[in-house]
Amino acid sequence: TLAQLLQTAPTRTGIYSTYLRRLESILEQHPELEAGLKQIITTTPGTQLSKKTSSKLNALGLINIQDNEVLPSCELYR
Repeated sequence: TLAQLLQTAPTRTGIYSTYLRRLESILEQHPELEAGLKQIITTTPGTQLSKKTSSKLNALGLINIQDNEVLPSCELYR
């Protein structure tokens, strides 16, 4: 059901598990990206990151950049 899909989607057994594990692996290999994403997720909107970090996270599809503001590209990444 849709409810089950939404409940399991962000877990290690959900339909996005392979995709999320790949992203997790990339972030673990690049601590500056992992720290940047954590900062975006845990702080209020308007968080500023270095241009290099924000560009790389944007290229991975993890964030959106809007007028010098960086936000998670979707709730799944929270």
